[in-house]
Amino acid sequence: MSLIQEAKRAARDHLPGMYARWAAREKRRLPEQIPAIVSSPMPYKYCDEATFSRLQKEFAQVWPDYSESEFSNWRRAVDRVAYIVQLPTFAGRSGLKMLEAACSDGMT
Repeated sequence: MSLIQEAKRAARDHLPGMYARWAAREKRRLPEQIPAIVSSPMPYKYCDEATFSRLQKEFAQVWPDYSESEFSNWRRAVDRVAYIVQLPTFAGRSGLKMLEAACSDGMT
């Protein structure tokens, strides 16, 4: 585990209030970043498993840990869809087609 990940885990364990506020702020920033990513003119680039492992270690875990059960998987999928359809790009529009490419465990 990297030094940054260890510091984040320590903050989450010992300063849960401060960590929760930081995580909430990070979640609020995500919708601002999505339009720039989606509209990027950069070509697609294949990333191997080692790249994803490295990135996962480098960046903060914003979402809480979850258990693996049929209900929790369903609930995560419902929460994700509800979040996505409320983004400004999609809100109030009908007839759109969307592909969400899962980038974590791919369970939802």
